[in-house]
Amino acid sequence: MSFTCGVFVSMDVLGKGVKTFAHFLPVYWYETVNEILSKNVEFTAGQKMGIFQGLGIQILFAAAIVCAGLAIDRRRGEQVY
Repeated sequence: MSFTCGVFVSMDVLGKGVKTFAHFLPVYWYETVNEILSKNVEFTAGQKMGIFQGLGIQILFAAAIVCAGLAIDRRRGEQVY
């Protein structure tokens, strides 16, 4: 996941197809926000929107993972041995 999302390889080097695939991974959004924060001291409205969008998507990924974990835990609890 780190190679496809720009952690070890710069996002500028990644191809369009790889970037499109990376949109479905939370690390891509982390790297996008990290890149905006590292290159700027003051932010425009568009940059702020990009930061909030990236953080929001990361929160949604975390919520989805927690919900999936709770569903799996509930499913395991209902099984009779």
